[in-house]
Amino acid sequence: MNKRVSFLNHFKNVEDVRIPGMITYPLDEILFLVLSGMLCGFEEIEEMIMWGNENLDWLRRFLKYEHKLPTAKTLRKVLSHLDPKSLQSGFEDWAASISENLSGVVAIDGKTVRGSKKDQDGRDALHIVNAFAHEMGLVLGQENCR
Repeated sequence: MNKRVSFLNHFKNVEDVRIPGMITYPLDEILFLVLSGMLCGFEEIEEMIMWGNENLDWLRRFLKYEHKLPTAKTLRKVLSHLDPKSLQSGFEDWAASISENLSGVVAIDGKTVRGSKKDQDGRDALHIVNAFAHEMGLVLGQENCR
């Protein structure tokens, strides 16, 4: 792995459940594509892949991408099998590692997810709290609570 992609070191605990020897697209390439796409403002898998194909030479400055990029179906399948808590932990570790470079305001925002309440008084609704580094345009962390 290219040393310039140090954020991937924070995702070493994310288990790749695919069968070794049957993997065409390495997990670090998938994670780097998704993070890069998200940092460029893309939320949909198809948008990330389109961006990745347009910027494949740039991506290859950091990782091999020997087989180019996976299809949207493959990317969804791989991502759906990853442990969300491991991904969250890796992202939080990475965000903490760059926090010393933060400047400006870190906004804390909370929302209640519409349709998530189970009873009439709404006490069981799902609430989400985010920490957002405004100048960097980066969500530093997100916590869900009921």
